Amino acid sequence: MSSRLICPRRLQPNRDYVACVVPAFDAGVKAGLGLPNANDAPTLAAAWKTGEIPDPMTLPVYYHWLFSTGD
Repeated sequence: MSSRLICPRRLQPNRDYVACVVPAFDAGVKAGLGLPNANDAPTLAAAWKTGEIPDPMTLPVYYHWLFSTGD
């Protein structure tokens, strides 16, 4: 099994960041937050739609770490 972590934005130099691993699918969000699935059938629908990320958005965080960028 393998996975990939991506960052869809250009990071600024000399800044501190927090990286978080969150589920990409709606079923993972519901499971991670302890919410029931509609009709008890998990789906592979995306957790959010491109360009339509609500602010704020509640997601379970499976793992996180701090890092900094250089020049």
